Amino acid sequence: MARYDRAIPPGGEGKIILRLNPSTCGRDTKKSVLVTCNDPKRPYFILILKGQASG
Repeated sequence: MARYDRAIPPGGEGKIILRLNPSTCGRDTKKSVLVTCNDPKRPYFILILKGQASG
């Protein structure tokens, strides 16, 4: 599940909130998310999430 600021002014900042259920991913987890935008110099980037579930 992802929530994010849909409009960010030029030079501004925004938030991307991702929820991950570790019980469905296994103990060691690595996920990636492709983020697209309208910046002509960098039209997309990849966020990589890594972690370990305990318990």
